[in-house]
Amino acid sequence: MFNPFIGFQTVLIALIGGAATLWGPLIAAIVFSVLAETLRLQVPQIYMMSLGLLLILSVLYLPGGLASLRAETFRGWRDGAKAWWTETRDDLSGETKRRKLRDKQLRERRDVF
Repeated sequence: MFNPFIGFQTVLIALIGGAATLWGPLIAAIVFSVLAETLRLQVPQIYMMSLGLLLILSVLYLPGGLASLRAETFRGWRDGAKAWWTETRDDLSGETKRRKLRDKQLRERRDVF
Protein backbone atom coordinates (compact mmCIF):
# COMPACT_ATOMS: atom_id res chain seq x y z
CA MET A 1 0.00 0.00 0.00
CA PHE A 2 1.37 3.40 -1.01
CA ASN A 3 1.47 6.03 1.69
CA PRO A 4 1.75 9.56 0.21
CA PHE A 5 2.59 11.01 3.61
CA ILE A 6 5.98 9.25 3.61
CA GLY A 7 6.80 11.05 0.37
CA PHE A 8 5.78 14.38 1.92
CA GLN A 9 7.99 13.73 4.95
CA THR A 10 10.96 12.94 2.72
CA VAL A 11 10.45 16.07 0.64
CA LEU A 12 10.02 18.16 3.77
CA ILE A 13 13.24 16.80 5.28
CA ALA A 14 15.14 17.48 2.05
CA LEU A 15 13.76 21.02 1.78
CA ILE A 16 14.43 21.90 5.39
CA GLY A 17 17.86 20.30 5.41
CA GLY A 18 19.00 21.57 2.04
CA ALA A 19 20.35 19.51 -0.80
CA ALA A 20 23.89 20.89 -0.80
CA THR A 21 25.34 18.86 2.06
CA LEU A 22 24.86 15.62 3.93
CA TRP A 23 24.67 17.13 7.40
CA GLY A 24 21.72 19.48 6.63
CA PRO A 25 19.19 16.74 5.79
CA LEU A 26 20.64 14.56 8.57
CA ILE A 27 19.99 17.22 11.19
CA ALA A 28 16.61 18.00 9.62
CA ALA A 29 15.64 14.32 9.76
CA ILE A 30 16.48 14.11 13.46
CA VAL A 31 14.71 17.36 14.35
CA PHE A 32 11.75 16.56 12.11
CA SER A 33 11.33 13.07 13.56
CA VAL A 34 11.26 14.36 17.12
CA LEU A 35 8.94 17.23 16.17
CA ALA A 36 6.63 14.99 14.15
CA GLU A 37 6.23 12.42 16.92
CA THR A 38 5.71 15.11 19.55
CA LEU A 39 3.09 16.90 17.46
CA ARG A 40 1.35 13.68 16.48
CA LEU A 41 1.00 12.69 20.13
CA GLN A 42 0.31 16.09 21.70
CA VAL A 43 -1.83 17.88 19.12
CA PRO A 44 -2.97 15.52 16.36
CA GLN A 45 -5.59 18.02 15.17
CA ILE A 46 -3.04 20.56 13.96
CA TYR A 47 -0.24 18.15 13.07
CA MET A 48 -0.53 18.42 9.27
CA MET A 49 -1.27 22.13 9.45
CA SER A 50 1.94 22.73 11.40
CA LEU A 51 3.92 20.68 8.88
CA GLY A 52 2.52 22.82 6.07
CA LEU A 53 3.44 25.97 7.98
CA LEU A 54 6.94 24.59 8.54
CA LEU A 55 7.24 23.94 4.81
CA ILE A 56 6.11 27.46 3.91
CA LEU A 57 8.44 29.09 6.45
CA SER A 58 11.41 27.03 5.35
CA VAL A 59 10.86 27.92 1.69
CA LEU A 60 10.47 31.61 2.51
CA TYR A 61 13.21 32.10 5.09
CA LEU A 62 15.62 29.23 4.45
CA PRO A 63 15.60 28.65 0.69
CA GLY A 64 18.93 26.82 0.96
CA GLY A 65 17.76 24.78 3.95
CA LEU A 66 19.67 24.29 7.17
CA ALA A 67 22.81 23.76 5.11
CA SER A 68 22.71 27.44 4.15
CA LEU A 69 22.96 28.53 7.77
CA ARG A 70 26.41 29.53 8.85
CA ALA A 71 27.77 31.42 11.81
CA GLU A 72 27.67 34.63 9.73
CA THR A 73 23.95 34.16 9.22
CA PHE A 74 23.32 33.93 12.96
CA ARG A 75 25.55 36.96 13.58
CA GLY A 76 23.61 38.90 10.94
CA TRP A 77 20.30 37.94 12.55
CA ARG A 78 21.65 38.91 15.97
CA ASP A 79 22.99 42.26 14.76
CA GLY A 80 19.75 42.99 12.92
CA ALA A 81 17.67 42.15 15.98
CA LYS A 82 19.94 44.29 18.17
CA ALA A 83 19.65 47.27 15.78
CA TRP A 84 15.87 46.83 15.60
CA TRP A 85 15.60 46.70 19.39
CA THR A 86 17.79 49.79 19.85
CA GLU A 87 15.72 51.73 17.33
CA THR A 88 12.44 50.60 18.88
CA ARG A 89 13.63 51.37 22.40
CA ASP A 90 14.78 54.84 21.34
CA ASP A 91 11.46 55.51 19.60
CA LEU A 92 9.45 54.41 22.62
CA SER A 93 11.54 56.37 25.11
CA GLY A 94 11.59 59.54 23.02
CA GLU A 95 15.36 59.41 22.58
CA THR A 96 15.04 59.65 18.80
CA LYS A 97 13.16 62.96 19.04
CA ARG A 98 15.67 64.32 21.56
CA ARG A 99 18.59 63.30 19.32
CA LYS A 100 17.00 64.99 16.30
CA LEU A 101 16.40 68.14 18.34
CA ARG A 102 20.03 68.15 19.56
CA ASP A 103 21.30 67.68 16.01
CA LYS A 104 19.12 70.53 14.79
CA GLN A 105 20.37 72.81 17.56
CA LEU A 106 24.00 71.93 16.76
CA ARG A 107 23.46 72.72 13.07
CA GLU A 108 21.89 76.05 13.98
CA ARG A 109 24.84 76.93 16.21
CA ARG A 110 27.30 76.05 13.42
CA ASP A 111 25.33 78.20 10.99
CA VAL A 112 25.56 81.20 13.37
CA PHE A 113 29.34 81.02 13.60
